[in-house]
Amino acid sequence: MPRSRRRLEVVALALAAGLGWLSIPTRASAGGPFSGVLAEGAAALGKLEEGAGRLDEAQILYEKAVALAPGDGSMHFLLGRTYLRRYPAFVRQSRAAGAAALSRARSELLRATELSPGLSAAWTCLAYALMASNPLSPEAGAVLERAHWQLPRNLDLVFELALLYTCAGDRSKADLLLQQARAEHTAPADLARIDAAASGLDYAAAERLIAASRLADAAPLYERAAASTRDPRLGARALSMLAQIHEELARQRFRAAYDQARALGARGDVAGAIRELEALLAVPQDSIDADQARRLMTALAGRRQAKHG
Repeated sequence: MPRSRRRLEVVALALAAGLGWLSIPTRASAGGPFSGVLAEGAAALGKLEEGAGRLDEAQILYEKAVALAPGDGSMHFLLGRTYLRRYPAFVRQSRAAGAAALSRARSELLRATELSPGLSAAWTCLAYALMASNPLSPEAGAVLERAHWQLPRNLDLVFELALLYTCAGDRSKADLLLQQARAEHTAPADLARIDAAASGLDYAAAERLIAASRLADAAPLYERAAASTRDPRLGARALSMLAQIHEELARQRFRAAYDQARALGARGDVAGAIRELEALLAVPQDSIDADQARRLMTALAGRRQAKHG
């Protein structure tokens, strides 16, 4: 057994036995002659806990590893990845807890890429952490491209990058990326995955835009998905979502114009408010919305008549 590996296992066993390093204050232990060895031991135990699904315990150990070896990018990566894996659990606690966990994941993973720029897994995790933000972090695209550059054969990264390009309105760039992937992967299973991703790309991108409340941007993607898909169920879902989007956008336009008319009336511009409502009613509206607009216009006309006798 290599000597360094033996030393790591001895340290890990000592830590597992509960020796007192865990109680040593971080400032006193960090940077000491054995801090690197202790950090490796903490990380080794953290991986055992992580492998067993005890992410909370792994997080504690990785926190210690980072404190003991703050200049080691791999330690920051392990901690950031754990926060990212625990993010759904934090979200279930509260939105604030989820936001804090995601922020910590991003900061640790960013530090990992700074200290260890060749650590491709850190770039990949950082990309996913940035893409989990709503609205999407502006750095997500560049980080995802860097991760793909380091792992060009990773199909998950290819699909995420193609999805990002499609959401940004650059479908031709996404198609080129998938075309390159087809040339680099010849296994039937891989080619089937690429074809499935390509056929569902517009729909998946539209779903992501819906999650970001970008309804107007999602509409043309649903239209294209409905027209191009070979799956009738997917086409039906795309058409259903498209109808809901058009309904919601019409409601938003009505609400904006109606609120503008009310604001004009409140400022004393009754004539302007009535013009706004007349323009609104010139376009077909939901019957309830149209009745609401007519009632306001009648009230405003009454105010104008009362003012002028």
